[in-house]
Amino acid sequence: MSMRIPSYALLLAAVGAAPSLAAEADNAQALHDKHCTTCHGTEVYIRKDRKINTFLDLERQVRSCEKIHRGHWSEAETAAVIRFLNEHFYHIESTSDG
Repeated sequence: MSMRIPSYALLLAAVGAAPSLAAEADNAQALHDKHCTTCHGTEVYIRKDRKINTFLDLERQVRSCEKIHRGHWSEAETAAVIRFLNEHFYHIESTSDG
């Protein structure tokens, strides 16, 4: 017996996900603004000699900073901040690892 999901159910699921994605983005920016910018401004993300050149570099740096500042972020929050920084500043392909 095959189980078919009605198309309206898929639509409702997609629409329901949109607010949570928006909330995640807002939370990521709030975490960034509260924790990251206490040490540095956004200029470090866009300078010519920046240290972050791969997605792996970005992940490592965010995780390192989070530990240093004892942010105690969840894995989802850390991932959201990484995505926030990448989408707003770095624009690195997430499959890039060096």
